[in-house]
Amino acid sequence: MTEVTDVPILTCECIWRIFQREAEEIVAPGGVLIADPIARNRAINAAYARLWLHDERFQWAGLAAFASKQVVCGLLHASESIERIEDEFTARKQWLDIRSKGSYFELPGDEENQRRADYDEVSDKNLIPVDLRLGEPQTMAQKQFQYVYGMMTLGNTTLFLDIFPLHAFYKKRGLEELKTCWSKRTNIFGHPKFPELWPVGQENSGLVGNMRKYCWLSVRLKLEIVPKV
Repeated sequence: MTEVTDVPILTCECIWRIFQREAEEIVAPGGVLIADPIARNRAINAAYARLWLHDERFQWAGLAAFASKQVVCGLLHASESIERIEDEFTARKQWLDIRSKGSYFELPGDEENQRRADYDEVSDKNLIPVDLRLGEPQTMAQKQFQYVYGMMTLGNTTLFLDIFPLHAFYKKRGLEELKTCWSKRTNIFGHPKFPELWPVGQENSGLVGNMRKYCWLSVRLKLEIVPKV
């Protein structure tokens, strides 16, 4: 008697899900998102660089490695600016608290002089000369830096989850199959059994949609005509 084995057929959706999970494993190993945005960004940088080093036709990925590194610089700047503003606020409060306990007709004591020196030191490092707190936990400038920090983190991660699977698909399955399965990628979004981190793709609109269109043009105009050596 002949034994029949059922072999699952890889549909376009299955293939997209494989490469989407590959991208997600980079930013969320074991299903746990890398909490530190800077560490996550470095993982993204390395993934882009590996794509280009493996195949130099992936010029977009090579450029993305450099662009993503600049995101790290922006994150560090925003984070340090928030800390410096807070340091200046704390040092100024400590200095004024000591000063308020003495008399204006008395010469400042050693503790007050030290607090003033501490304030001057952190104030010189803070590049925001005027800022308003208005009784809230963060100043207006801190809120703006926090917003920039969050949006750069979200944008870089989202773009990576959108773009990396395109390169991985082409590298392992080829251009013709990528063309065939191109329109099926959005079908993996919102699957109840196989949830994805990928939050975009329902509509080709906005920044991510434009980047996907650009990447698709790169596939059609460059990868078809640049021979692999």
